[in-house]
Amino acid sequence: THLSLKSDVWALGVCTFELLAGQRPFDATSVMAVMIQIRNTEPEYTALERAGCSEAGVRFCQRLMHKTREERPTAAEAVDDAWF
Repeated sequence: THLSLKSDVWALGVCTFELLAGQRPFDATSVMAVMIQIRNTEPEYTALERAGCSEAGVRFCQRLMHKTREERPTAAEAVDDAWF
């Protein structure tokens, strides 16, 4: 695993998701199971919608938690997001 500043952006997406949805984007009974979920599945973004999050808020989380590091915004780009 290669850590970079984009890893911090991803972590911000996870924290934002949890704050908005009231649940974790990845949840399992063990750390290994969570790691497998992170690697192989997408969060259930409908949890954000059910919690009343706007489409822009959902897109913000999706952008920050994009699996492809290069597709994630930089921290500066995230702060400039219209939703933020």
